[in-house]
Amino acid sequence: MRLKDIRKARGFTQQQVADYIGISQNNYSYWESGKVRIDNESLIKLAQFFDVPVSLLFDNETAQVSPTEVPVFAEIPANTPLNTLAPIQTIEIPANMLISGKYFGLKINDNSMYPEIKSNDIVLIKQQNFIDENNGLYVYTLGTEKAKIRKIEKSPQALTFTPINPEYPPKTYTNTEISNFSILGKVIEIRRTL
Repeated sequence: MRLKDIRKARGFTQQQVADYIGISQNNYSYWESGKVRIDNESLIKLAQFFDVPVSLLFDNETAQVSPTEVPVFAEIPANTPLNTLAPIQTIEIPANMLISGKYFGLKINDNSMYPEIKSNDIVLIKQQNFIDENNGLYVYTLGTEKAKIRKIEKSPQALTFTPINPEYPPKTYTNTEISNFSILGKVIEIRRTL
């Protein structure tokens, strides 16, 4: 079973998962250690909790986990949940990537991140709502604008949004100036059609 790996990668405690399933933490620990077989109903609940296919819960070294498809969006309006948007296409990712979280793609339609990210590239994004300590490239919405990708640097007093293309100036907002700001995810990979 991959339960422990998936749980740790998602940042949950055994108690949180056990509470969702409706069992004791001790019984859940038996599932992770393989001491007790998991019934089918509980397997379905676990897959729903972690938002992964049931097959991903099993660690079968001889079995190949098939790729899975994630949606690609042309744009993401501010304050719009991803599950309400219609994707323009899908892209394949290895199913085992789902152990660490949910993913989506965004098709780039500007050159603010040129030359690293070009117009018509598809950027694979891991969904998360926070900025890592090492900063990085993130998809975010600010105010009523549609989602953008920028390098975001966080300081105690402000956030700085920096495009890679020098033709676009960076913007810094103090904590009091930021309104309706949300992180949608972190850029993991760029896919380009030649």
